[in-house]
Amino acid sequence: MGSIMFDKFIANQAAKIEKVRTRQSNTKMNLIKTYSIIAVVAGHCRGGGIGFPMENWILPYFYDMAIFVFVSGYFYKKEYDDAKFFAFIKSRVMRLVVPYFIWNFVYGLLNTFFRGIGVIDYGDPISLYSLFVRPWVDGHQFHFNIPAWFLLSLFIVSVLTYIMRRLMKLLHILNEEVLLAITFIISVISIYFAQNGYNSGVYLCLVRAGFLLPYFQMGFVYKKYESLLGKHKAVLIGVITCCVYALLVLSKGNLDVTAVFAEFIGNPLILTALTILEILLTATICEILAPAFCKSSIVKKIGDNTFSIMMHHGIILFSVNLVIYIMSKFVDISGFDVAAFKSTLWYAYPWRDSRIYLFYVILAVAVPIVIKNISNKVILRVNSRKNMSAEEK
Repeated sequence: MGSIMFDKFIANQAAKIEKVRTRQSNTKMNLIKTYSIIAVVAGHCRGGGIGFPMENWILPYFYDMAIFVFVSGYFYKKEYDDAKFFAFIKSRVMRLVVPYFIWNFVYGLLNTFFRGIGVIDYGDPISLYSLFVRPWVDGHQFHFNIPAWFLLSLFIVSVLTYIMRRLMKLLHILNEEVLLAITFIISVISIYFAQNGYNSGVYLCLVRAGFLLPYFQMGFVYKKYESLLGKHKAVLIGVITCCVYALLVLSKGNLDVTAVFAEFIGNPLILTALTILEILLTATICEILAPAFCKSSIVKKIGDNTFSIMMHHGIILFSVNLVIYIMSKFVDISGFDVAAFKSTLWYAYPWRDSRIYLFYVILAVAVPIVIKNISNKVILRVNSRKNMSAEEK
């Protein structure tokens, strides 16, 4: 029985790998994902010691999570509206929820081990709450997989979108633009509630999903008008930058969006408008750049592996520091803050100057891709041998 289940698992994984390998690559979306995931990783490593292009106009940490929801919505297929409820839920659970909880358990064990030997001071003890409940609340239980909180929020957003589309279709009132407007209203309301203290406990999960909700539908609607927008790229960039400037000038005080904690500074309408504009600006610039990167294996590799990078870049950053920490036991490493290393996952050793942070970012992006490629090759080889053995019989 166990052997049959293992063979089935390997066959399913091999089929998924082949599907990714053979599918037509969307360079524009890969560029969007590449830019966004690098921004996420760099944001967890003091900016990566680099300045992002046009960062006064493209505010990467303003919309870095919303744009991943946008990309997911872009690839949503209309036929999913007719899928049976439990079939759709199952597909999303298998794609997002199951991998999250498998790795949550793994990182729970690792966190327990490193806390037990006194290397780190952060993280929850393994319990039913930390394994199955806190991931839905804030996702900060074991720290190594903090960035993966987004996966459960994406699950909630995709399911809510499916339910809303399904209901509107059954009532014969499904209109893409109307649904988009409804979801943006929900997002503005969610920001308002978060700003008024409803951003902790179970409320955090709800307002976070509410904030991200419209960008899934936005991605779907964007695909509908993609060719039209593509004909006026220069005009679109000009209009967007003027609107961004106007909103930044008209707003009073600071503006900020921290999706992980549902912390928002500024008028909810202005924050929502800026997020929409920033996503459209990024998409338009990536469309302009797409022809130059259509043969780039690096962009394709990063774009195809954002899940792995999102899930595992925290442990890579920790591993770099762990090596330096172990070395510090034997040789004097000037400037390495042991207390900071033990107290936070996001510590980065400022060797000489901030340019070293780019080294952290490169490793945190590259290592998950390399490990994923190796595991894919192993799965394909095992599946191939299994198929050869079955043919010989």
